Amino acid sequence: MESGQRIRLRGKGEPSPNGGEPGDILLEVDIMEDERFRRDGIDIYTIVRIPYTTAVFGGEVIMHTLYGDVKCNIKECTQAGTQMRLKGKGMPVMGRNIYGDEYVT
Repeated sequence: MESGQRIRLRGKGEPSPNGGEPGDILLEVDIMEDERFRRDGIDIYTIVRIPYTTAVFGGEVIMHTLYGDVKCNIKECTQAGTQMRLKGKGMPVMGRNIYGDEYVT
């Protein structure tokens, strides 16, 4: 779903003044930005700060996703700006069993 997309709810509007069928309701979607995530299509991007010692020696960190927290292993000697992909943790595609990815920097 994207901002500006319209949804029609057939027969859910006001009844006709002459006793006819109810009209339709038209909704326009306006998606609010989230301070933790940036969206690009079905993929999401976020930045996570990790302790210096974890970047140097490796370790486990908790990553926040739209679907809850997940544990991720950080490899030793990880450089600033390294990007990880969390497959299937992005936005769903309406009506299909397809999900984008979450990219964590």
